Amino acid sequence: MEKEASEIIVVTGGSGFLGQHIIRQLLEQELFPLKEIRIFDLHEFQWVPGMEPYNNNSNANLKSIKGDICELEQLRKACRDATIIIHSAAFIDVSTLPDEKKLQMVNVKGTENVIQSCIDNNVERLAFTSTVDAYLPPTPFPTANVTEDETKTPSNFLMGSYGATKNIADQLVIKADKTTLQNGNILRTCALRIGYMYGEGDKITRDLMELPAKSKKNYPIGHDDHVIQKIYAGNAAWAHVLAVHKLKDPSSASSPAGKSMFVGDDTPLKSLSAHFQPYVDGIGAVNSFRISFRLIYAVAAMMDFLAWLLQPIYSIRSNITRSSILFSSNNYTVSWQLARRCLGYKPLYTYNEGIARSVVYLKAALNVS
Repeated sequence: MEKEASEIIVVTGGSGFLGQHIIRQLLEQELFPLKEIRIFDLHEFQWVPGMEPYNNNSNANLKSIKGDICELEQLRKACRDATIIIHSAAFIDVSTLPDEKKLQMVNVKGTENVIQSCIDNNVERLAFTSTVDAYLPPTPFPTANVTEDETKTPSNFLMGSYGATKNIADQLVIKADKTTLQNGNILRTCALRIGYMYGEGDKITRDLMELPAKSKKNYPIGHDDHVIQKIYAGNAAWAHVLAVHKLKDPSSASSPAGKSMFVGDDTPLKSLSAHFQPYVDGIGAVNSFRISFRLIYAVAAMMDFLAWLLQPIYSIRSNITRSSILFSSNNYTVSWQLARRCLGYKPLYTYNEGIARSVVYLKAALNVS
């Protein structure tokens, strides 16, 4: 392939959990030639141990650029001469008292800046990391495996302002499809509604498993009749690679251009405790008594009250919130058939492969032999 055809890709949020998986998939893929990957993030890029590519099929230059997507000029400069942007940067705050200003600035204003940088730099392809949270109402979906057409913007969001700002960003990206660039060419965009992920670099699971790793005791939460839909981060990343590849031919009837779509994989639908069981086994812990959703919800409500009460003098942040408990105790499942049709998407990794890699990472992160 000629060097002129090689892509220059900017990945915002490339130092983060999903971002690193995207970088690895870009380096391992053989769909298109790469000249350079620019990792635009608040933090200097450094591989999470075990995340380095297994088969680096690209001689692409990796360039780490420290910057803030809220600063348009920084982003414009990083995107100069780029051909593709994968916008994965986001601020996640689903706590009781979220940082509303930061959510608005990063998730909404930051996305506006990404779109503007595409226009100013004649970048013709933009794939956005959306989330199922952008479409989750406080009550369960009326049916299982809902489609994109069946999920409208809710009047209230289960994950509060985080879900609301990601919904706005999702719609901004889709609205930007077919925007005329400075050189007269056309911008094509799509959004990928990623579910709850697991995999190497998953800090939430690492933090939740830290105490069981030390005490060798685990306390399962909830009952097995409530299921959660999860996706291995490597498969979510692969969908992004396919998206930017397919956007090159927007005239195709199955093109993802102008579409926002759910992405899942073959991870079994399981309860919260069942999803965590491979980690519990991997760190050598044993299950003790089970904690009911009702009890953990009461604890979360108490934490929410304390957060509200102490907010003038102390900030409380917890992974256990009423919203997270409601999500875990209700069945929210989506269909990802649109991604199959528009991206030609098939999970790159089986569940067994994904969970095995996740356990290896977790044990190393927690220093468990």
